[in-house]
Amino acid sequence: MRGSLSSNMGPCPPLLSVWQTEIMKRGWAYGPGGRALRLKTLGIAFSTGSNGGDYQPDGRYGRTLDEVTVPFELMAVHTGMHYLPPFTLTGARECDDAAIAVSGQAYLHHLRHVEPRLIASGKDDDRARTIYPEDEAAHT
Repeated sequence: MRGSLSSNMGPCPPLLSVWQTEIMKRGWAYGPGGRALRLKTLGIAFSTGSNGGDYQPDGRYGRTLDEVTVPFELMAVHTGMHYLPPFTLTGARECDDAAIAVSGQAYLHHLRHVEPRLIASGKDDDRARTIYPEDEAAHT
């Protein structure tokens, strides 16, 4: 589906999926005239109930957390955003209040000090200038 990048994002929480569907519009977020997200910064923060070892190539899921978040990094590339490395808390279901507080402080530090994994150039590629027939119809 060319009109919505969210169809390619893979599984994510329902509210985030709604956000993607509403925000990732050609002509607003990307494509001709789509500059609303350009040079903004996207960062993903999430927790898992399972432990971090489950998210290793030889773990329960066979994928790292970096691999799981690749669709969000690609969304940043597609829309010209900077992308921060993800912040994660694993084993959240076993965390007590003190561990949650420590994670909260680590998250604040992450937001204030982490260097982006991807720095967008702000330049359009050829696809951003491509006019599709439905774009022309919308302007006539």
